[in-house]
Amino acid sequence: MKILDLTYTYKQGMTGMSKWHPIITFERLAKLEEIGMNTSSILLGSHIGTHMDAARHFFEGGYPIEETPLDRCVGDVTVVDVRHRGAGEQLQVSDLEQYDLKERVLLCFGWGKHWGDQKAFNTNFPTLSLEACQYMLDHGVKLIAMDIPSPDRQPREGEERFPVHKLMLRSRVIFVEALANTDQIDFNAQYEFVALPLKLEGLDASPCRAILMEKEG
Repeated sequence: MKILDLTYTYKQGMTGMSKWHPIITFERLAKLEEIGMNTSSILLGSHIGTHMDAARHFFEGGYPIEETPLDRCVGDVTVVDVRHRGAGEQLQVSDLEQYDLKERVLLCFGWGKHWGDQKAFNTNFPTLSLEACQYMLDHGVKLIAMDIPSPDRQPREGEERFPVHKLMLRSRVIFVEALANTDQIDFNAQYEFVALPLKLEGLDASPCRAILMEKEG
């Protein structure tokens, strides 16, 4: 079975896209040479690196990450090639109409090329239009994975903040953000997608390990 890892490596000193995310810190708690084993502590924000959002992210009464419907996190996926949508552009309905959308959709913008520069990765990235999101809702999409840091653009003056997140999370659609290695996807292949969050009580999001499994035949 051919497996493509879509998860960024969490590293000491790694930062997120906003000041609300602490710098990732790993600390050794016990050492092999001292007590016969290694153990460590981990400090990281819930929305850093490759991660999954829960409705609690924007709605206090929304489901927390440990209640994520796991059946939506595993299964066949439609991989959508939107590499033609560059910086500051938005996914449109016309980008989706040629595809037979499954419950899971993976949007490949090719944005991972900016990952080494966190300022570039987190600035002026492509996003999703509300019209495209409504189209996916109307076609039964339950999970959207993407190689951009957020489906929402920075609001312009007078615009609502985070309308895409609110529309989709209210409908219990799962977002998996900041996928790695989408440049290695074979757009002629058929895949199954897997992304599972940590079972963290009451939280708004979780790091997750996301993979594509190429289907045979």
